[in-house]
Amino acid sequence: MRGPPQTLKEAQSYRYGKWAGNPQGRSYCAGNCIAEFVPNERGATARQCNRKAITWCSSHDPERIAQQQQARNEVYETHQAQQDRIYKRGQDLVRRLGVGRVHYESRSRPFLGSGYRQEICLPFEFVEDYLKKEYLKKEGR
Repeated sequence: MRGPPQTLKEAQSYRYGKWAGNPQGRSYCAGNCIAEFVPNERGATARQCNRKAITWCSSHDPERIAQQQQARNEVYETHQAQQDRIYKRGQDLVRRLGVGRVHYESRSRPFLGSGYRQEICLPFEFVEDYLKKEYLKKEGR
C-alpha cells in the first residue's frame, strides 16, 4: 500500500506520522477516523484524525468530499457561463460600434476613466439604446 489508508483493513496495518524523527510512526487507533492529516500547527507532523468514526468522519469521507467538489464545480461552471454570455454580448456591442474593447467590472456605472485611463465604460443597455437610435436615424424614422 502506498499513501494513506483507504479501507479499515489498510488502516489497521498502516503506521501514521512516519518521519525521520519517528521512523516507526504511530499505530492505528481503533474507533477513530482512518484519515491521515497534518494539523495546522507549528512543527506538526502527520497523524491519524482523532474524530470518532468507524471508517471516515464527515470531514474526510471521500464520497462527501466528491459531492462537495461537484457542487462547487457546478456553481463555478454556472458563473463562468454567465461571464461568457456577458463577454460575448460586450464583444458584439464593440463590433457594432466599431471601436473599443470589452471591459467588465461588477456593479459598474457609466463614468469617465481617471487620468491614467482613456476610455469610457458604459452599461450594455446604454450602448444598445444608442445603437438603436442611430439605426433609426439612418433609416429616416
